[in-house]
Formats: sequence, C-alpha cells, structure tokens
Amino acid sequence: MNFLVFLPPRLGGIDLFLPLLFDWTSQVDNKKKILLVFPSKDLFIKFKNDKVLSQSAKTISSESIVVDRSNKLSFFLKLLLLSLKIFSFWLDSLRGKKLFTLHSDDFLRKLLMILKSITLNSEFYHCPKVQNFNNATRKTKKTSFKTADKVLIFNEEDKRDYELSLGQEYKLIGFPRFYQTWVNFIKGLSSKDENRVYRKNDALKVAVLMSSTLKDVFSDEEMLQWTRDIVESLDNLNQKYELIIKPHPMLPEKFLNEISNQHLGKIAYSYEQVGFIADQANLVLLRHSSTIIDTLCVGTHTIFYQEFTDHWLKRHPLRSHFLPLVKNLVENKSHLTMKIKEVLNWKNERKEFNELYAEQRKRLGTQREFPI
Repeated sequence: MNFLVFLPPRLGGIDLFLPLLFDWTSQVDNKKKILLVFPSKDLFIKFKNDKVLSQSAKTISSESIVVDRSNKLSFFLKLLLLSLKIFSFWLDSLRGKKLFTLHSDDFLRKLLMILKSITLNSEFYHCPKVQNFNNATRKTKKTSFKTADKVLIFNEEDKRDYELSLGQEYKLIGFPRFYQTWVNFIKGLSSKDENRVYRKNDALKVAVLMSSTLKDVFSDEEMLQWTRDIVESLDNLNQKYELIIKPHPMLPEKFLNEISNQHLGKIAYSYEQVGFIADQANLVLLRHSSTIIDTLCVGTHTIFYQEFTDHWLKRHPLRSHFLPLVKNLVENKSHLTMKIKEVLNWKNERKEFNELYAEQRKRLGTQREFPI
C-alpha cells in the first residue's frame, strides 16, 4: 500500500494532514511507501524546524520532495522527479498495491487529474486545509472536486460546504488531532528531557496561544492589551511562573518584539507545535482559536479569555463558534486572576480532567471512518 500526499501551502494545514496520515499508516504493514509533496521550499524549512511534525514524518518513514514554483528550472526538474516517483507508484498499482492519494485540491491539480484518470487500483481523498468546528459562517457557494473519490469531513455539518459529483462520497474523520495515536505520539515526544520547552523547576508552567489580529475586528492594540492583562493577572498570583507564548504564524516579528519589550524577562516565545507546548504546561490561556482542540486533546486545563467587543460581534455575531468547547470562559480582566486560581485548585485537588471536560471532549468525538 502506497500513500501520495500533496500537502497544503501552510504549516497549519500540515498539522491537520500529518495526524491523519500518522493514524492511517499505523494500520498497515511496513511494506508501504509514503511520499510527501511540499509546494514551497519555505514551507519545507518551517516543517523541518517543527519538532513534532518532522519527527512524525520520520516515524512513518516517509520521503519528501519540494516542488517550488519560484524557480522555473528547479520547478521543472522537481516536477520531473515527482513524475518518476509517481510512475513507480503507478507500476505498483498494476501489481496490486493500492495507492491512496491525499490532497487539498489546490496544488498540481492537472497532475492529480491525469493520475486519477490512469490509476485503477487507487482512492483519491480531498482533505480540507483548515480544521473548522461548528462554523457558523458557512460558504455561500458549495465547492466541488474533480480530483477526489471521497471528500473528508470533520463533522456532519461540513456536508453543507460541498457538492458531490456522481460516484463521490463523504468520509467522516472526526478531528485528527484528537486521535489517540497522535495524542500518544505527542505525549511520548514531549516527555523526553531533551524536548522540554520549560525549565525543570517548581514554577507554574503557563502557555499562551495567540490568535491572529485583524483591523476593526481584533487589532494589534487589543492584542497588546490582552497579553498585558494575562501577565498582570499572573503577577497577582504571587507565585513563580514561567510563561511561554506560542505566536500565531501571521503575527510579524516586529509586533512580537514590541510585546517582548513590554514584558522584559517575563515571557518567552516558542514556535513548537501547539499540542507539544500545551502538554508540558500546567495551564493554557487563549482566545478565539482552533488551538483549543489541541489543549483538550492533551488534557491541559484551559481558560478562554476574551472580551466580545461590538466590533468583534459585528464580524462574529455568535461570539465564537469554539464556545461549545470552552469550560472556563472569562470576559473581563477583573475575573481573570480569580478564574486562574480556581482552575489551579482543580489541578491541586487532582480532579480528573476527562470528567471535568467530559462535555467539551464529547463534542470532538472519536467517531470516524477509515479508508483502509
């Protein structure tokens, strides 16, 4: 059995593809080939620097090829190399070895269509490049695909986004980062001393997961104030803490430096995978973000801190479609320190995480259908 994976253009999309691939390939024997196709050199470098994603690719023994369009000669040569590798997959399919192709339908589409038309012993899967949860803002126009036999969906609501052609079908996959194979992998990796993101001491380990900013919705100034609120609330605890911030990839370095300068010696940045950081933390603080899925997966107490301003509600009238996953909601700074103390008491009293967050975890679910 072979796996050909055309990766999406952003690291966040790969963070969705790899848990899925990791779980699928764990079910088949070792006689498999896995080829990851990257759409740019810059994305490949970011991938190699991500401890979790790069290690997961090594664990499943995958090969990689970068088909970057920025240089015409290089693009042609890499496309030729990719074609040769695909040809070997095609020959394997003639010998009875099934080919699974996973893609997000916006990279090398013509090549995919040719491959689909000539490969009989195969299945082609379209996977969304963004993981949504109960998204109230649906697409106004349904999307259709010519390069997929099956369209992967996170939940039943996602069916409203797609229009299937004759012979196509849906596959319900749930939330790949919630798969036990992936959670076990992250926890095993983060438990090793050489992979620690926090210092080894008795200080409270806090992770802050930043969202992106957008003018007239959640501005840079609001992000600065949001971060300041968290640091001041942690200071009010009167105990040692170590604060690591995971920046959103769209936040510019200049802006992050401005935040650092406001809190000299109190914060540090980490660009490791979200679940990897959250698993090593005692407490996570975030706002409107899909990263809450990762914190629920690894079992770290989480506080959703956000003021729902008028300009935010103009864009998001239902406040946040992640609220069904929220156990601890704080909407103003005056209650933040109190909520932090309450959540830390749960940990000190050794209250069972899965029981406390049972309703939220149930919404993610574990039901899924596999192609294998």
